[in-house]
Amino acid sequence: MPVHIYFLLAAIMLFTSVTASAEVSISGESRTYVLTRETADSRKLVNIYEYLNLSADHIITDDTDFHVGGWFRASAADKDSVGGSTSADELDHAYLALRSQTGNGAIYAGRVFVNEGVMAGRIDGVYGRTDLAGGLSASVFGGGAVKSGDYNSSSATAYGGRLAHATGGLYALGLSYLAESGGSASEREEAGIDLRLRPWSKAELSGLSGYNNKLAEWMRHSWHFTTGPYAGTRLLADYEAVDYGAYMTGATTGVFRQAAGIVDPNEKMAMRGAAIEFTPAEGLTVTADYRNYSYDIKDDANRYGGTIAWAKPESGGAGVSIHRMESKGDDTGYEEARAYAFTRTEKASLSADVSASRYDREINGVDTGWTAAVSGAWNVAASGRLGASVEYASTPEFKSEVKGLINYIYRFAAAFGEANGN
Repeated sequence: MPVHIYFLLAAIMLFTSVTASAEVSISGESRTYVLTRETADSRKLVNIYEYLNLSADHIITDDTDFHVGGWFRASAADKDSVGGSTSADELDHAYLALRSQTGNGAIYAGRVFVNEGVMAGRIDGVYGRTDLAGGLSASVFGGGAVKSGDYNSSSATAYGGRLAHATGGLYALGLSYLAESGGSASEREEAGIDLRLRPWSKAELSGLSGYNNKLAEWMRHSWHFTTGPYAGTRLLADYEAVDYGAYMTGATTGVFRQAAGIVDPNEKMAMRGAAIEFTPAEGLTVTADYRNYSYDIKDDANRYGGTIAWAKPESGGAGVSIHRMESKGDDTGYEEARAYAFTRTEKASLSADVSASRYDREINGVDTGWTAAVSGAWNVAASGRLGASVEYASTPEFKSEVKGLINYIYRFAAAFGEANGN
């Protein structure tokens, strides 16, 4: 169903709720973007994007809310390179939320995003969660699986849940399950374990591991550890591992489905990283980081470097970084450097960003590339903000490329009901 139909239905529901409830507050945000760019075949494209979100709080009862949001894209060209069409739209979310005054409970009905362990996606259905006794909590969900892009019309059914236990600030341990069947998508059945552990006040371990039950393979591990600060120093460690064949069966967007045809499904990747952050003065951070990437098929690679950054959140900041990426089996390594600065006031902001790369081996006859961008934003009204950015790039793919972006953000709110005098 086209997005405008959903918004029409949402508007009818909002109008009904306003007339039926004593106190209703409606808020929304419109984000409009005009993007100009040039394709590889020298075509000039102008795309217009509109993102609209609406919320109605305290409808029917004080604990009932309604939220709807979606996006629309139109291209000034005959057909642009995204989907081969002059326009596209999608309903991102549209759900009724009923919250309990006790137990941190809530029920969501409609198109809703579910983030529970191995499940991180949207469904057209029902999603509920609540706290139980003894530090336990539970969530369940079920409905039609929403596939973005070319897979938006999937008729697959997804269901599952998560059971968790937490003890104060020491740990939170969760076990999750997801099953999906029917439609054009491959059947999937996944289980996961997630953990947040704080063995002492200056240390935290967090992460998630997902298992593909159908293939009897671990599909992904993502774990992070940080400790500090000790005399202004923090230590960080990361571990990521992906079995692409097992992981791609759970793709919910066209981007990842397309990647399945690019990435060898027999490939496995493991990343081990470490970093040290030192803060010699307030707002100043010096970081040294290292990452090792190991593959079953491709050559292993290392990335290492450092960053110096200064920031004062209410006024601005600046930073510089330099990194080296090198492959152990060939000469496809490169260096990359970046410098940026930004400043902001209550009414405006301005930023500049420059990055450069040097390649060990020429790509399309070029061994260097660089990009520069300048952006700014201004509050043009109490509820509106106008922004613009220009980016110039010279890379192995484009000898000279210019991109421009204009955006306008508008926020609005209104209250209805006896308590507001309406």
